[in-house]
Amino acid sequence: MRKKKQKTKANALYFYHATFAANLSSIKKKGLEPGHSKNWDISKPDVIYLSNDPDIAYSFCECAEDVCSDKYDSGIVVLAIPKAALNLKSIQADANILDGGNCFEYKEAIPPELLSITKM
Repeated sequence: MRKKKQKTKANALYFYHATFAANLSSIKKKGLEPGHSKNWDISKPDVIYLSNDPDIAYSFCECAEDVCSDKYDSGIVVLAIPKAALNLKSIQADANILDGGNCFEYKEAIPPELLSITKM
């Protein structure tokens, strides 16, 4: 029996990464670095978490466990990263998600010039 595919806002051209507005000045200078900050107890220290869907990326920040209230209150920002600009050999399914078709781990830094803000 095949499972019916859920409709998502998944984008074939971009991955998305959500962060807090308080992190933007550093991200604009350094980009995204694996393990730079953790929002969850189960977050791996050597990856950047990405999604095919901007709403899924947003939701992970929205319910983050390990974030101080000042950072959380700064607001959530979703960044878009062109898939074609990433090393696809460094992407794998997010091991923390059981049915993780839309969630990924990326093992390399992502420079700031590849990032654009899609949602604030």
